[in-house]
Amino acid sequence: MGRRPAQGGHRLIVQPDDGVEPVLGLLASARHTLRTVQFTLDDPRFVNAVLDAHRRQVAVHVLLNPHKSSGERGNDATFEQLKRAGITVEWTHPRFPVTHEKAIVIDDERALIASFNLSAKYFGETRDHGVLTDHPLQVRAIVSAFEADWRRKPFQPREDSGLVWSPDNARRLIAGFIDDARHTLDVQHPKFVDATVIDRLAAARSRGVKVRVLCGGKHGLSPWDLHDTFASLRILERVDVKVRRQKHLKVHAKLLLADGKRSLPHFVHE
Repeated sequence: MGRRPAQGGHRLIVQPDDGVEPVLGLLASARHTLRTVQFTLDDPRFVNAVLDAHRRQVAVHVLLNPHKSSGERGNDATFEQLKRAGITVEWTHPRFPVTHEKAIVIDDERALIASFNLSAKYFGETRDHGVLTDHPLQVRAIVSAFEADWRRKPFQPREDSGLVWSPDNARRLIAGFIDDARHTLDVQHPKFVDATVIDRLAAARSRGVKVRVLCGGKHGLSPWDLHDTFASLRILERVDVKVRRQKHLKVHAKLLLADGKRSLPHFVHE
């Protein structure tokens, strides 16, 4: 998420502390419509919650990512299960090699945007975040993106929604968030492969911002990202950025905190 709009409420979900209940409760609250787009949906608890919504006559639409960047296919069984049940399910927009979004919209009134997949390990093994929002502008933006991908149409994000969209404006807004830090900047992220973001982090340290990075070592990194991530972390250490590996929970969260006042939980790899 980007800069917060003036209206609407937000609730932060922290995993694994908050567990499955907030997500299951959200799915159970659907009365009219349920839209969800997921990178991975294979936990039977969530699959059954989607099926239950369909059984109570909620209009359910599901977009599933067909394969990871490695080519591995993790959603085929869920796709077929939902389709057999009569749920309207499609693969995500082929324009994108991978759709990494994890979002749920309920009754066009409430939305969950998350870094965690709807898969069991993300509720017990990894540090992750989600944001529940009922801000009308944000909910409409998420619905608009879903409908554009569903119909294979272009999507133009609004700049005033407070949301960050990849590949449209994510790099610019994340870089701008870093540039606005004045005193402290904390980063929790598993992957560091974007030269623009690394440059901005180094620039923040060079202007006197205290920068701390909490990474996850090799966890969650594809073989082709290992060298770039570790090289980027060494570059940051050479400019006196404090880098620490988180060991007790695997890092899957993507979070920026600036000056103890602003946060940017996001779901984009840096």
